[in-house]
Order: sequence, then C-alpha cells, then structure tokens
Amino acid sequence: MAVSRTAENDHNQPLVCWDLHHPIPSGISKRLANAATVIHCAPIWLLSARIGDFIELGVQRIIVFSSTSVQSKQTSGDASEQKLVAQLAQAEQTLEQACGRAGVKLTIFRPSMIYGHGRDQNVFKIASLIRRFGIMLLVGEASGLRQPVHADDLVDACIAVLEAPQTYNKTYTLAGAERLSYRTMVERIFLGLGKKIRIYSLPLRVFRGVLWSASKLTQFNYTPEMANRMNQDLVYDYQPAVDDFAYQPQRFLTQPKRDLPEEAV
Repeated sequence: MAVSRTAENDHNQPLVCWDLHHPIPSGISKRLANAATVIHCAPIWLLSARIGDFIELGVQRIIVFSSTSVQSKQTSGDASEQKLVAQLAQAEQTLEQACGRAGVKLTIFRPSMIYGHGRDQNVFKIASLIRRFGIMLLVGEASGLRQPVHADDLVDACIAVLEAPQTYNKTYTLAGAERLSYRTMVERIFLGLGKKIRIYSLPLRVFRGVLWSASKLTQFNYTPEMANRMNQDLVYDYQPAVDDFAYQPQRFLTQPKRDLPEEAV
C-alpha cells in the first residue's frame, strides 16, 4: 500500500494520504493497522518525527533511506549542507533509539548518488543541462571519483533485506558497482543522449560564481560547495551489504534509453 502526502497516483496502486509533517489522521489509522512492514523513501527525518505513530500502529519492520551525505558533507562550508548533515544524523539516531526500545527491526540504507528512470536530481539534472545548452562546464580536471547507484538496485536491496535477520538493526552504504571520475560520468551522459561531448573546464573561483548565478536563475538548488567536491573522491565501501544480503549493483548508465527518457533526450 502506497502512502503519499498527495492524492496523485499514476500507478493504480492503493493509496493512503498522510502528510508526515502532521500526526496520523484518525480516519486512516484502521487502513494502516495491518502494515507490519514499512519501506520509507521520503526524507528520513519525516519518519523519525512520526516514529511513535508507526510504533502505535504495530509496525515491526522498517527499512529507511538516509544518505551518504551524512559522511561526505560533514566538512562542507555551506550552511544548508551542514543543516542536512545534522538532520540526517539526528534522524538516524532517533530511529535507532526508538526502534531499539520498541523492538522494531530497523535497517538504514545510505545510498550514494542515485539515478534512474529520469526522476533523479543527479544524472537527470546533468542530462537536462546538456540537452538545453549542448555543453557542460566542469572545474579543472573534474577528477573526483563517483559511484552512481541505480534506483533499481535500491529496490532490490529493500526486497533482499525484508526478512533477513542478519540485516536487522544495521546501517548499510549502497553505492554503484563502478568508480568513475566526475568527467567520465558526464561523458557517459553525453553519449547516452547521443550527443557530441563538449566539456569546458573553468577555474574553481569562476565555477563557484557560475553555480551561484545558476541557483538564482533556475529551479535547481546549486551551491558553491558542489564545485569544491568536483575534484574530491566520493567513494564508498559496500562490502558489508554484499556479505549480508548479496548486494549486486550495476555499472553506470547500462540502459540509457530508460535512465535518460525522452524529455531529457
């Protein structure tokens, strides 16, 4: 059963409307009363704020997504990113403590850069810029390593741990199978779109200014810290997930027709 804050439903699935900014509405408590397992895909701090409601419903198993940002952005100089790190860390701690007291079996996933199906804010965002302008601006060599993880691999991970006792009350990093430089990642996106690679390098200071301007002119939330990280490695060890539930992520952009849909192409 899908739970959403809106009544929109594009997949003909049973839908319950519940905005997690507010306590559970009395009218839907009965509909959720038999939900023993919850897979939470919204921001983790929304779940931590409402964990008492879920425990009262009788939930016994929770799988929730946090983010590798809790690690990679700890030293960020951007106030909004520092706030994000604090929210993630506090939410994880709150859930661990509440679930521990209530005997709820909790598994926390920290995915790296998520992409797939044209609904992400990472690869699809880059693809949209390439489609619009035909070029991509990067900082210097843009040599920082990345491990993009496909959304389908995260779905598979959720299914794999549902009834796996060895994953109860643990936190796992989930990253993609391939480590590639930021520049190589962008080149793959150009090729996936069927476009000639046109990449131009800028000095860090200039690129930070470009990001600041873009954040004012577009719908995307660009921060200057994104420029700083373009030459920093953001790679992660997911071996514990392999050991505990045979996690097998795919290589990057293996099916571009699906991952970069027509609106991006």
